[in-house]
Amino acid sequence: MKKFLKSKKNYDYDFYSLYNKSPNSFLEEDNILSNILKKYEDDNITDFHFEPQINKTIVKARYCGELIELEALGIYQYDILLNNLLINCGFDIVKDFENLDGSFSHQNRNYRVSFIKSSKGISCVLRKLRNIEEINVEMDSFILNNIEKLVSQKSKVLIFSGPTGSGKTTTMQYVVNLFKSGKKVHSIENPVEYINPGIIQIVSKNEEDKSDILKYILRQDPDLIVVGEIREKNFAKLLFESSVTGHLVFSTLHTKNAFLVLQRLQTLGIEPKNISESLDLILNQRLIPKNCPFCKGIGCSKCYNTGKRGFVTVFEGVIFSQGIKKDISLNKSLNYLKGKYKNTNNYIDPLSTLKKFLERDLISEEEYYTNLDSFE
Repeated sequence: MKKFLKSKKNYDYDFYSLYNKSPNSFLEEDNILSNILKKYEDDNITDFHFEPQINKTIVKARYCGELIELEALGIYQYDILLNNLLINCGFDIVKDFENLDGSFSHQNRNYRVSFIKSSKGISCVLRKLRNIEEINVEMDSFILNNIEKLVSQKSKVLIFSGPTGSGKTTTMQYVVNLFKSGKKVHSIENPVEYINPGIIQIVSKNEEDKSDILKYILRQDPDLIVVGEIREKNFAKLLFESSVTGHLVFSTLHTKNAFLVLQRLQTLGIEPKNISESLDLILNQRLIPKNCPFCKGIGCSKCYNTGKRGFVTVFEGVIFSQGIKKDISLNKSLNYLKGKYKNTNNYIDPLSTLKKFLERDLISEEEYYTNLDSFE
């Protein structure tokens, strides 16, 4: 990455004066970055994307899961914005450096920033990091009661699953916040998505680093261990061993439906017997955009002409009875388990919830049919 700081002779703007100011003063001023954050202050916007072109930079936002174009910045304006971001993230804008990740705070809001070199300049993405108190996930009392039963037991694992962008991490952190009182909670995260002052949040550098961190956490007398997605075999085995030794574990897995979690865990080296002993509940979910209440899904200025505003969450789940535990320990096939338990009280059926949301006009017919078969 080339130096972001320009010489005085290139622009009328005094970058050297900019550089010599206190870092904390930048976002307090009426500048390009703070104007954009204020102009598009919307809880349904999760990310801002700055994509450099030859003669301009396109500003986009992730709104209700959809990437929309907001406006364009000139080269000069974008240079100012980049320098502003770098300084507030604590980087030295005079020196050359590689692709970077950083963070800063503005108006009681935390942001994570990613800088990466492209052929046309520096691509930048800002992710809003929300405080845990701002999060509310609507969950059926039946699901919450089963989670509460699981939390009361120490040697258990709760898996939150779903595809990318389904909100599983958000739901997991919401549940952690509900039940953290009176418990020693450690989390391993990369990156930290939600600021939660009631728990010990540890950032891992990579997958290998997570195993070492987990070993140290076990010496800290934890009640609950919370980890991001399980991807690596050694870590998966260590995590399930932790539950066997008297620790409650929350984690996420990328799977299409709840039953596929069982298959995924086996591919990660977890024996069927250990799965049946440790797991009591698997949740799988989808995050579905709601119809905009102002235009009823047609598109208006309130929803950036997308027809969407906010989300609803649809849950699927498997509750582990003694019968299903026995069948898992006997290594019964996935098709056998689905055929035997999908139409019983052990299964949380998402289709009835989907139908209810459609009948209440909360979601569009398109979203209904898109998600109808997504749990298969």
